[in-house]
Amino acid sequence: MCGLAGLVPGVTVLSRETSTTDACIVVRTSGQAAINALQFIALSANAGIEPWLREPELGAEAEQAIVARFQPRDGLEFGELQILGIHLVWHLHKTGLLHSADANALLRKWNAAQVGA
Repeated sequence: MCGLAGLVPGVTVLSRETSTTDACIVVRTSGQAAINALQFIALSANAGIEPWLREPELGAEAEQAIVARFQPRDGLEFGELQILGIHLVWHLHKTGLLHSADANALLRKWNAAQVGA
């Protein structure tokens, strides 16, 4: 997951940590586009992201923490963490940063809707 998050332009993964139920990925986001993208991806995956930046400035840089539960949920082995990965793949593919074959290999493994299908 950290590798995928680090592919989003303007996002640098600083650290990761897991507990018995959650994964926490701490990132530095640089620029409004990166902040908006990461917040949208986290929101789409039902993952928490703190702090939530309502109106980031154009050149803004922020440290944010994404927290996703990885307990089984709705037939997904890794719950919100798996959903986060799926949304990261979809975003990276949509923006041209992940080829269809690579994206679909991950999406098949996670039983998610494939791109270009």
